[in-house]
Amino acid sequence: MKLKKVWDIFLFLVSNVIINFTDTITDVITAYALYGIHVYWAWLTIFWIFAPFLLHLSIILLKRKADRKKCLKEAFLHFPLVIPVQNSRAAYHLYQVKYSDPMPISSLTKIENIKMVAGKLSQGEAFMESGPQLILQIHIILCTGNVELTQLICIIISLLSITVAACKAYFIQRNQRRADSEPTVHMISRVFPSMMLVLLYNIATWTFITGILKEWTFC
Repeated sequence: MKLKKVWDIFLFLVSNVIINFTDTITDVITAYALYGIHVYWAWLTIFWIFAPFLLHLSIILLKRKADRKKCLKEAFLHFPLVIPVQNSRAAYHLYQVKYSDPMPISSLTKIENIKMVAGKLSQGEAFMESGPQLILQIHIILCTGNVELTQLICIIISLLSITVAACKAYFIQRNQRRADSEPTVHMISRVFPSMMLVLLYNIATWTFITGILKEWTFC
């Protein structure tokens, strides 16, 4: 059971902390590299890093006054690099859960809740930040004809982040009886190729749309 606990925590850290943290850091480095090439591209790269936070912050205006405090807390969770910190705390709570054979219902419920909350946070961040960032960097490469190393790393990390998030969403966003808060590596590997194929098609489509509407996207 000790080995299972270590493996669970390792997978939790990779999918909910390391990928998100690496994605944000590579985006910042890419923005810095682009600043000397095209200032609008650099600022757009920075904008998409803050997009999840700004979107959740704007939702506060649509909420009742009594609900705004809760919405402000949710918006803060999507500030850059807060999710890796929050999910690192969740990993510590996961470490505190006692693993045994058989596992008590209370421990299983706690583990499922921890993984479900962290998974939804990571998933939202990937769809609102990694997806648009990926399309932007591909558009920049098509415009310049040059591929910077930082852009290549940024694209790979963003594609990995959004594909893993889509795979997890496939299992998480089901009815309560069939939902799986933390699908296994085997389960993710079964849907990973199909999800990547669908995402590549959508990325290509939105890249063309961005190119056509470039005068309205400041590119």
